[in-house]
Amino acid sequence: TVDMHTTAMAKGARRMRRGYEVVEEAKVPAMEGGARMPQALLAAMPDRFETMTAARKACRRCEILVEGETTRCGDRVKIGDTIRWIRRSSNAPRPMCRPEPPETKLVEVAYEDDHLAVLVKPRGLAVQGRGKTTLQQLLPYLLQPAHVQGALHRPHHVHRLDMPTGGLLIAAKTQASIREMGILFHERQVQKRYRAVVIGCLEGEGTIDRPLRGQEAQTTYRAVKQQRVGNGHGWRTIVDVWPATGRYHQIRRHLASIGHPIVGDDEYCPRQRHDSSNGLFLWAAEVVFPHPITGRTVALVSEPPPCFHEDLHDAHDT
Repeated sequence: TVDMHTTAMAKGARRMRRGYEVVEEAKVPAMEGGARMPQALLAAMPDRFETMTAARKACRRCEILVEGETTRCGDRVKIGDTIRWIRRSSNAPRPMCRPEPPETKLVEVAYEDDHLAVLVKPRGLAVQGRGKTTLQQLLPYLLQPAHVQGALHRPHHVHRLDMPTGGLLIAAKTQASIREMGILFHERQVQKRYRAVVIGCLEGEGTIDRPLRGQEAQTTYRAVKQQRVGNGHGWRTIVDVWPATGRYHQIRRHLASIGHPIVGDDEYCPRQRHDSSNGLFLWAAEVVFPHPITGRTVALVSEPPPCFHEDLHDAHDT
């Protein structure tokens, strides 16, 4: 006689996509009136799939086999059917649907482990969106596959930077990391320092506590260096900024609200007030946070481009 379990395993192996491996196997438990695939997945692997959304996504990604066959969300299963969850093997090369985009050469990986990475985004590159190449599209080319359970099919950024802003950006590589990083941001345990060049002579330090769009918003700043620039353009100040909240354009709007808009900010500063053609002078210069898995402190610093200082020509220090 032929062992039906062995036959199913062989059939599943033939159906399994190249570069994938079985992560977990379970039997469909007794369920009233039978069930469609997502409901059966929640019942059979509750520790793996906590929500219906996660179960449906796994089905849509063709990561679920029932008796060796790829299944769809609308398929019904029977009690005792064998469910296998497959994921891309950690040792398998990640297939790319197109050649490596040239923009990958513009992005630096400042830190990476199996759970997350911190990248240096250049100014002018969007984090996400449609049409042009985005940082999110580049992540599979830039980062190594995660060698732990719960690896994301594609790494994903956990916060954003405006397109004209460059600097440090965190990306998650596992389900646990993206979940825990969300908690850290919500609890304000991620400290971010920005370096900006603003118009005018800004002195000392202070906190801007002004709501934006009806939501609380708080930004702390400290002047680093004041310089008088030539060509009749007055003063410029290099300033460090720490946003306590993450509202839309918060730093740009807060600094403009106290009369010191960022150089190159055409949206919140009239062009006639600045002469820079080098883009927005705002850079995510430092990030400090507890690692979402190990708890160890991750602290990284990225210096802004040379133009942040070179553009302040003919300067007289104060």
